[in-house]
Amino acid sequence: MSRVRCPAVLPVGDLWDQAGRYLLVTGADNPGAASAAGGPRGILQNAAFFHVLRERPALGGGRLSLFSRYDGRTRVLGWVSPSRPMPPLKPPPADFGGRPLKFVSFEHEPTTLYLDGTPTGRLAGVDPYVAQFAARLYNFTLLFSEPSDGLRWGDNGFGYWTGLVGDMVQRRAHFGMANLFITQPRSQIIDFSRPYDFEQACFVVWQPPPLPRWLALLRPFSASGWAAAGALLAVSALTVLVLGRAAAPRESPLFSQPGFVALYSLGGLVGVSHASLPRAASGQIFMGTWRFCALTLAVVYSSKLIANLTVPLAPAPLDTKQELALSGVTVSGYGSMFGELLNASTNYWDRRLALNYEPTYDIRATLRRAYDHKGTYIVNSMSLAYLIRKYYTTASGEPLLRIMRQCFGSFMVGIALPRRSFLTPLLNVAVSRLTEAGLMQHWSRSALRAVGRQLAVGEKSPDQPARDAEGRLSRLGLEALQGPFLLLMMGWAAALLSLVTEIAVKRCRRRVSRTG
Repeated sequence: MSRVRCPAVLPVGDLWDQAGRYLLVTGADNPGAASAAGGPRGILQNAAFFHVLRERPALGGGRLSLFSRYDGRTRVLGWVSPSRPMPPLKPPPADFGGRPLKFVSFEHEPTTLYLDGTPTGRLAGVDPYVAQFAARLYNFTLLFSEPSDGLRWGDNGFGYWTGLVGDMVQRRAHFGMANLFITQPRSQIIDFSRPYDFEQACFVVWQPPPLPRWLALLRPFSASGWAAAGALLAVSALTVLVLGRAAAPRESPLFSQPGFVALYSLGGLVGVSHASLPRAASGQIFMGTWRFCALTLAVVYSSKLIANLTVPLAPAPLDTKQELALSGVTVSGYGSMFGELLNASTNYWDRRLALNYEPTYDIRATLRRAYDHKGTYIVNSMSLAYLIRKYYTTASGEPLLRIMRQCFGSFMVGIALPRRSFLTPLLNVAVSRLTEAGLMQHWSRSALRAVGRQLAVGEKSPDQPARDAEGRLSRLGLEALQGPFLLLMMGWAAALLSLVTEIAVKRCRRRVSRTG
């Protein structure tokens, strides 16, 4: 317990113990001492409570009272004299008695939601729930207000802090919450409660469209796989031709014809049986091993082909900061904070991304740019998951945007308070109770489950697989069978070209024979 012997109006710095307990001793001729010491510029302006001993030497003692900043009341505790020693100086109960406290926030999906579309209506989300829990715990009334300058979190780009942080600096409100990251620049000018959440600052990027469906016939094997299959087919046909001619005349003359042997080997590869079989033992042994190898390749190919026809294969998406930086797209974030953090990072690719950073204040337009492959947006992962689910997810559950796997960094989220606020220890207790009860995770999951779809783009991309009303994959249509039909048309075209060539060659021969 510290004993303060003056009603001094002094500048209060960080060296003063704001959480200490104080006894203000004043004389009877100075009735305004307590008000001055606990006033806006007093030395005890941030103390949650302090005791006041108003001495009256003529009466041989003094009156002891307790000032509580919780409810703003002064309680007389009794008379203190040599015959009546001072009682234990206990703190008052943390009960605000319904006193109104100003709470600053704004609509930020999903942590703060305006259920009625206006800030004066009903509120939902993690941040209002935390504030309401603290209000019930300490018996105060919430007066909700948006940042006084109409901005959101705020920054110091104009030489002074704006938005929610600016309101805390100027002491226009008692506390504020809006999924506010605890960063070093902010911690130097305002106070934070202990973290009530941990968030990843991630990038939202476009979902790559599926590859063309007509290429599904080629996707089961890689280029090296197709080269190996072609080499096996050529070696098989050549070997059968050599064995057939070596076993003549006992072997069927068909196995001495290159065209028949080529089709015979190809039939084994696609699983077609043949009536003609080699008669020689060498040919039978070779064809047995070739048919077994061809069967394995056919089963593998058909299995992969079914998968590729059912679910279109998408190209590799942007998943690292290096890939994002090399793409050259614009990186946007709300305000200048993320640009400053990217530029101050020790990671080379973070600094590369900072070169393309542009602050934005229109989140919907920025998400649309990401959908159009023209930019990306950085914000906490929970907000991105909510925005994607609400505005960029189709009725069948197909997301049109995605969160990049490699994020920028992790941040702690806390309640913002003015510097040296007496509310900080109280809100720390409230946050501890909520996190220990697991309510933060429960509220976050509830917000994601309750999101309503408001698709911001076309309902169905032409490259997405068709699904039924229950979201299950439906039957394959013409779109999925582009490859086989295209191959069939190419075969017809080749056959027609061959027919025309044969007719032309025959006519040329007839003309030559007539002239000869």
